[in-house]
Parts: sequence; structure tokens; C-alpha cells
Amino acid sequence: MFFVIIMITLMIGITFWSMSVQREMNDIDVARASEDLIINEVQFVSTPEKKVAINVTNKGSVGVLIVAAWVIDITPGQPEIHFRSDLTELPDYARDGGVPLAPGRTVVIYVPFDWVSGHVYNVKLVTQRGRVFIYANAQAP
Repeated sequence: MFFVIIMITLMIGITFWSMSVQREMNDIDVARASEDLIINEVQFVSTPEKKVAINVTNKGSVGVLIVAAWVIDITPGQPEIHFRSDLTELPDYARDGGVPLAPGRTVVIYVPFDWVSGHVYNVKLVTQRGRVFIYANAQAP
């Protein structure tokens, strides 16, 4: 009898724990689905050092933390080169652990990158929740 009471107690505890974890994961999925970034423009800056300026707006209903940027050289006839910048390690963004962006706000993110004039690039931004937003076919001057 004592064994049955222990088993029932354990099963109830596991059931409540499982429901709590499922609810938490569902909340994360809802927040991830609510992320909506628009990359408005990509510019290639050459002074004082080469970098990519990414103008991005948060059109979603939740705040977003942008943690990484990818710049991919897709120039025809050239090898495809992938460059990843961890924004959490750049001095301008390290304090916040990336680039925080509240709903409705716009920010310009500067990513150091040695771009080549005339080349074509895809730019991707990655959020803390794992969403990826793409700006295709940005051409360096």
C-alpha cells in the first residue's frame, strides 16, 4: 500500500512538471513566431574601416535580441564565402549581449567586414530565439 501511494505521488509530480515544461516551451514558440524583423537596407561603408551597415526594423509584437549576422558572398563566378559575426562579442554590442530591438523600433547595426567592390552579398540576422531574417542581393559599390 505504501508503495502505491509513493508511485501515485511520483506520477502526479511528473505529470505537473511535464505540463509546466510544455507550457514554457509553448510560450517560447509563440514568442519566436511573434518575431518579425524587416531589413530595410544594407550599405557598404569604407571609412574609417570597411563594414556593413544593416538598417533593421522590428515589426513584431515582442522585443528581439539580435545575436549574430551572416554576410555571404554570392557573386556569380566566385567561390561562395560565408562570414559570421557574433554580435555578442563586438565592443558596441557586448554589454547588451547583442542588439536589443523593441517593437516598432529601427536600428542600424554595423558589422566589420572586408567587402569587395562589385560583389553581391546576402545578409542574414539571427535572433536569440533562433529566427533568421534575410536581405538578398546587396551589391557593394
